[in-house]
Amino acid sequence: MKQPIAQQTESPAAGVADVASAHAIDDLRRAEERYRAIAEVVADWAYSLRILPDGEAELLWTNMDTARVVGYRPSDLDPRVGWLGLVHPDDRAGLQSHMAALLKGRTRTAEYRIVTRSGEVRWVRDYARPLEAGNGAINAVGGVRDITARRQAELDRARLISELEATNEELERMAASVSQELEDPLAAVAAGLMRLDSRLDDSDPALDADVQRAHRAVIHLRDMLESLEELARIGHLPETLETVCLGELAAEAVDLCRSRIRSRDVSVEIRDLPRVFGDRIRLLQLLRILVENAVTYMGDQPEPRLEIGTTPRPGKHVIFVRDNGMGIDPADLERVFDVFRRLDPRGLGTGVGLAMARRIVEMHGGRIRAESEGKRSGSTFVVELPA
Repeated sequence: MKQPIAQQTESPAAGVADVASAHAIDDLRRAEERYRAIAEVVADWAYSLRILPDGEAELLWTNMDTARVVGYRPSDLDPRVGWLGLVHPDDRAGLQSHMAALLKGRTRTAEYRIVTRSGEVRWVRDYARPLEAGNGAINAVGGVRDITARRQAELDRARLISELEATNEELERMAASVSQELEDPLAAVAAGLMRLDSRLDDSDPALDADVQRAHRAVIHLRDMLESLEELARIGHLPETLETVCLGELAAEAVDLCRSRIRSRDVSVEIRDLPRVFGDRIRLLQLLRILVENAVTYMGDQPEPRLEIGTTPRPGKHVIFVRDNGMGIDPADLERVFDVFRRLDPRGLGTGVGLAMARRIVEMHGGRIRAESEGKRSGSTFVVELPA
């Protein structure tokens, strides 16, 4: 007998439910594929895990094809804990607190060390986010990035800073000791020269000139000692820094050098300059040194000019002090920043100014360089500071 139609077909509602379920499963599969694809792009490896109430972790999934990072593939690892079994013994306690925070529903970032198959220790950054919870456990997803190079750079930087501070302290002690040792002899020589000068008559102009020359040499030695002490003190930024307008500091530096600028009839142009974050007093000192240096080494330029400006560059403040003076031999462009190195041995100054300028720039995390095409072509001092 022919069965009733109702017994030969499925319920329309059941068919719709099956289709919806199939669509939901398909959507879930595509969503998981997208998550895994994104995870592979943004991290060295990604994972999902379940954290049990006792804090133990159960790995659910990982794309840890990481032979290039740790030397292991997922099949080589404990299937229950995955790469967590590679965590450096000294960092496991910290990782437990990381898991405990996830268990409480908090998004966490942790940095810890893992030990590779070859025994090498590498640093990783683990960003994890909790998802749904149930039965006292919680599921979480995360991504892990190898940050060994960054951590090594941080360690190198810390080491260099420590070495620089130790060098600065030693230099400061040496400068203070030299100054103390020479102050009394210089004072005695100066006093003796003054007494000798007072007893000389006009009958021997040559001897009088020698005494005056010796007196100037004593003054110059004192200036050098003071400059050396100042150089030794420049090594640490103060705890309180501020945003300063370099345009205002440049105008102030020019004003401090006004008498020398007028004596040489130097034309000065200050362009728009940026605001920077740093030590106002030291930055003013930097600009004053560069302005004084430019004016001092104008040579016989009939129309001396000095320009202070900036060059746009992403991520940096690039400031220049340019003159049309004597210029610098290209072979000396690096050596001009050495202590007691003067651009012209016949020139004025102690030869410490540009060394002080470099120290100030470096303590602000920047760099300074000199540019010149050679003698009588002028020179430019370029300062790069972090933006």
